[in-house]
Amino acid sequence: MDWKFVRYWLLPIPLFLYAGCSTYYETVPTNHIIMVNTEGHSVDPTGNILCKEATAWPCNGKHNTLFEYRALNNFQYHRYVEALLDNIQNGKTCGTSFDGARSYLEKMENIRRPPKLFVFIHGGLNRQTETIERAAKLCERIADAGYYPLFLNWQSAFSTSYLNHLFWIRQGEDWREGMLSTAGGILTAPAQLFGDAARAIMRGAVVTFFQIRNDAETVPLFRPMLSPGSSDLALAQETAYTALCQQLPSGQPPTSIDALEEYARILNRRDEDCITHGIEANHELAQFQLTLGVDKRGALEKNLAFTKYIFTLPTKLVTASTIDAAGTNAWSIMLRSVSQLFHYDAEQRIHNNLEHTHSIKPASQSYTSHGALPFFFKKLEAKLCNKPPEEKGCDNPNKWEITLAAHSTGAIIAHHILREFEDLPIKNILYMGAASSIRDYQETVFPYLTKRNKNLASDQCNQGQELLAVQIPTCVYHLMLHEAAESGEWISDVIDPLPRGSLLIWLDNFLSHPLSKEDRTLGRFTNFITTMHHTPLELRPFIHIRKFGVGEEVHEPKKHGDFSQKFKFWESKCWDKEFDVTKCYKNHGHY
Repeated sequence: MDWKFVRYWLLPIPLFLYAGCSTYYETVPTNHIIMVNTEGHSVDPTGNILCKEATAWPCNGKHNTLFEYRALNNFQYHRYVEALLDNIQNGKTCGTSFDGARSYLEKMENIRRPPKLFVFIHGGLNRQTETIERAAKLCERIADAGYYPLFLNWQSAFSTSYLNHLFWIRQGEDWREGMLSTAGGILTAPAQLFGDAARAIMRGAVVTFFQIRNDAETVPLFRPMLSPGSSDLALAQETAYTALCQQLPSGQPPTSIDALEEYARILNRRDEDCITHGIEANHELAQFQLTLGVDKRGALEKNLAFTKYIFTLPTKLVTASTIDAAGTNAWSIMLRSVSQLFHYDAEQRIHNNLEHTHSIKPASQSYTSHGALPFFFKKLEAKLCNKPPEEKGCDNPNKWEITLAAHSTGAIIAHHILREFEDLPIKNILYMGAASSIRDYQETVFPYLTKRNKNLASDQCNQGQELLAVQIPTCVYHLMLHEAAESGEWISDVIDPLPRGSLLIWLDNFLSHPLSKEDRTLGRFTNFITTMHHTPLELRPFIHIRKFGVGEEVHEPKKHGDFSQKFKFWESKCWDKEFDVTKCYKNHGHY
């Protein structure tokens, strides 16, 4: 073979990958993005290749999935954050009409509405280029809904996470620095890969059983075999039925009468069974704000799904072990990436001044002392509350309202924010298929609500109410998939080769290591409904739970990714139990 001839043909390949597979976004809304990599460093979101000047900042170039974005140094990030915060107070949002107002804040003052900051935190398995594309597409839509949009983009791609596991992260330490550590990371990578392969083989039986057990729960024929003591689904159905019965004050029907009838049919309950539960004001399942969708799948749809399952069962059994081995370690690295956003590994050297520079700025002036997100949120808190960063409390002179919207793994980041920046004027906490643990949620949100909502009325959670109140409560909204949609999710609408179930199903069944029910994922209805009795009575009016329906005729989120792709999560009316949610969902394509 003429290798010289082959070389000429191979030469364009890296050039094609470098430039041909890249994208140029005409406008990257930098005044609406905080972007951080896996090491906790802030990065330049304006491009990662073909920068206008090789050493210039910002890059203002193209975006290529194969390349990392350049990290900003302290000086650059400080300027970036100051420009963003100044725009929040004195500038305009992306692409909306201001009716003669000079700024977003002035516009809201003119129409006598509180200024609202919408903070969106995406989930895992997102490439950096995807997060920028989402911000570029949704910024105007969110602004048109009356918000100042802010996107927290963190590096969570599977490929990046797994490669970090293979080469660099060892027992919580990053081996990228130092000759010995770097060599050790590279030399031990084959052993890491071999260990993952061995795990796939040794855990094959366990993973297969979890998969079959999960799939059996989705088949009505097998439901009589499941008792509440042995099945999460059966226990969840019993609990949901009882909770809906507690919504029957003075003979009035509950808000989810169709769901009550569905559960009664599944559990073979009669109408009088609901009454015999008793309507008790202090019942463990009373006073919850429940809105539950139903299963509207027809026989044809169910039979088609079952047929596809049978034909693809061999590929499911084979791929399940591989997903377990690679996915478990990638998930662990994603969790590490979340912690690095707030307290990354280099901070000890900064705090202790190990390099004896003595010229390092105070911690409040250097994001490397804590992490990129704490630096930003401390500055944001000081700006909105009109106070020095070290002071407690929030005067909030402009009456800002913050909505914290977290999809999937973003819920874990949201909990960090709630714990560390409790003075921020947060009005709404929106969970969409939350991948945090129930324990993390309870230990973070319950104390937060207890402190914030003391002596406040829950009727202020009404999303149609936009008055300039002196003090507002924090309201929580849980958006979840139907249990049948959660357990039966396919990777696509066409092919079905992988184990069924959403990311939350995979996390609970084999990617994470829950030791109790409260260590399982928050965003699964079967987990949430069976542990919600731990919610203090005084907090229940502030917590709203909406489970969507399932079926081809249902125009609501039916997959884990639908929350951030097909659903108008930025429209507060779409969280309201009285609103027709089909107007918030895009059945074909995505927003």
